[in-house]
Amino acid sequence: MDNLERGPKLHAEFSYNQKNVAVPITALILAIASMANIAHADITCIRNRIRVRNNQVRLGNAITQVQSNECPRGFKEIVTNDQSLVGFAHVTSTPSITSFGGSKVSNVTVTNQGSGVFDVTFTGDFGSLDDVDSEEMRDRIVVLSNARATNYNVTNVSVNFASFLQITVRVYMFSSDATTQNNGDGLYLAIFQSPKSSS
Repeated sequence: MDNLERGPKLHAEFSYNQKNVAVPITALILAIASMANIAHADITCIRNRIRVRNNQVRLGNAITQVQSNECPRGFKEIVTNDQSLVGFAHVTSTPSITSFGGSKVSNVTVTNQGSGVFDVTFTGDFGSLDDVDSEEMRDRIVVLSNARATNYNVTNVSVNFASFLQITVRVYMFSSDATTQNNGDGLYLAIFQSPKSSS
């Protein structure tokens, strides 16, 4: 693969050896998808058939980003992992949200439920309309949390609510050397969601 060009739009041209085209195309697509700002699209899709002209492919015409759970007709989803980081947030001790993001999150809010206890709610698109709060939905959520501290603060978490629209995580923060709850200096959260079981 050579002559790789990337402009301000999602566009690339490359020459290739026709006998080994499958591997270079896949590698290039994943590289461009990771470089492009596609974090806010629900899914990224590629055409089922890609036109080749003069040993070159215009990927800008072959890749599209859609705010949907399905690719348009004639496209298929580019899947890079079975489990995805759907959301993350930085929560301060006040409490407030200073930053957030993720592939499926549109907003994050936090409420204080007492000293060292926070309810953090991620709003976004986490499934289909029939994905209501249930033990099965909550079991698909994995939460990583970390106290922002210069001492011995630690966190425990539980998923209190999970539906197609919202995920609420309760975070308990306390000093491990004194086992007393406190707000510390805030915390960091990362939310992962596994795919729905086909069984």
